[in-house]
Amino acid sequence: GQSSPIYAGEISMPVKSRTAPNTPRTDLSENLRIYPSPAADLIQLHLNGSDLMEEILITDLTGKLLWRSSGSLHTEHTQVDVSGFPNGLYMAVARTQHGQIVRKFEVLK
Repeated sequence: GQSSPIYAGEISMPVKSRTAPNTPRTDLSENLRIYPSPAADLIQLHLNGSDLMEEILITDLTGKLLWRSSGSLHTEHTQVDVSGFPNGLYMAVARTQHGQIVRKFEVLK
């Protein structure tokens, strides 16, 4: 029982295997907090643990890239202006040196 990635556009999401419960595995998605959700103008992204966010991508649920951070971030906390996004569900992808963390959030005005 290994984890295997699922690819959708530029998003890679780890999938937990239930066949080997004794294999230690860190679920990185638990380390990324996005608030508020729903959001009207700004979202805050906070990464717990020792990793730093190096890049942030915002996609729609089909994986279409809507926004990308400029430059290299190297931070555990940042904010993104989503005031120009229509109401709906989106995915935030935080790229770190250890992989990508994907979390959903909602824009509602």
